[in-house]
Amino acid sequence: MMRFLCRFSFSNCIWMILIGACMIMLIYLRMDIDIRTDIDERNGIGVKKGIDIRFRKDKEEMMALEVPKLQEYQHQIQTHINEIRKEHIEKVCKENPYLQHLKVDMKRNIAGLEIPFIWCRIPKTGTTTFYRILKTINMESEAKMINPYAIKGLDARVDQEKYFQELNTSLYKEIQNYTKILITRDPISRLISAYFDKFFSIKPQFWCLNRVKGFQMNRTQESPRYCPACNITFTDFLGFIANDTEDFDNIHWTPMYKLCNPCGLIQYDIISYLETYKQDVLYFLHEINAHIESPFKYMSDEETDLDIIAREVDILTLNANEAFETCGYTMKYLIARVFKGLVSKGVISQDALLPYLGEPDVYYTSENIKHLLTNVYLSYKGYKVTHKQLRKNMLKDIPDKILDRIFDIYKYDFEMFQFDTSIKK
Repeated sequence: MMRFLCRFSFSNCIWMILIGACMIMLIYLRMDIDIRTDIDERNGIGVKKGIDIRFRKDKEEMMALEVPKLQEYQHQIQTHINEIRKEHIEKVCKENPYLQHLKVDMKRNIAGLEIPFIWCRIPKTGTTTFYRILKTINMESEAKMINPYAIKGLDARVDQEKYFQELNTSLYKEIQNYTKILITRDPISRLISAYFDKFFSIKPQFWCLNRVKGFQMNRTQESPRYCPACNITFTDFLGFIANDTEDFDNIHWTPMYKLCNPCGLIQYDIISYLETYKQDVLYFLHEINAHIESPFKYMSDEETDLDIIAREVDILTLNANEAFETCGYTMKYLIARVFKGLVSKGVISQDALLPYLGEPDVYYTSENIKHLLTNVYLSYKGYKVTHKQLRKNMLKDIPDKILDRIFDIYKYDFEMFQFDTSIKK
């Protein structure tokens, strides 16, 4: 049983043990031996109220003493986990000289203008959320933080020059003491995310590609209203990548080590996984001395789902006219497509039904569509596809030849960042 729980990585196993210990401690601290109610009901007297009040006060004092200890213990554990990750990367680098000489674009890294950090940006690894968190940090705000979701997803990268600067060789030498972070993700999960984001969201610039046998995908110029790739399957997408054509080089599915090479010039201080995003980001904030409230207090599962819905609708309304003109689609079709994608990804429950779209297209403004899909989300509370089930659903029809090639292309991502290669389907 323990072997099963810990199979993802040793660090995850440590986190499970830590979480269990913290839960036991918190349960103990939250025990409320309140005997007042029982005595009041039976005897009609309140002689035990003083005992109850004193116990509550003692408990609060104990909590005030113990929480910092738990936080410090948590930080020590996270430091140990991070060191294990870095040591493993160093080992892989030494075993593969090719990686040590692999040149990457230094500008993938950005440095904070006021916050002492360097971050190498890899698409589909929580970059939008991280941009928001970095923007909302106020180092002089008495530990207060704005809700990161107050920044619209499409606005997360706006006005970057106010907060960050792109890295170059000369600048890097000046900021060696900055905390350097690299956020990674399971390669298959990253590809699934890229597929939904580019080929299922309302982004005709990716749809209108001419797909032919051999999985070559080139923009067609001959027939602007013909978009044969609008319904491209995940098999088609992986087949295209496996074919390794010249068009492969897109940062949204380029292997992570080719975008941010930890074996190269920059030695990253913090190696983060999207799968352990919360604890890794909190560790990063601690390391850069950002003494603020946790940004995740605003990021419940429901708030995250509603933010995803809002972002998909924003993308829809931004690109709707191009979809109309290029593909001849209607607004109702686009809304249904967005709904299907949200259900497939596990944002909206499987039992949800999209209401009849009987209004004229002009009725479906951004706000009306958000209201519609939010009501659907809140009205249906059935089973939602989990990340594990989504992976299984997406891989079940992939030919072994293509899947083997994909695992080979992303070999160093799996190896360097310790993602599981044993479960392919």
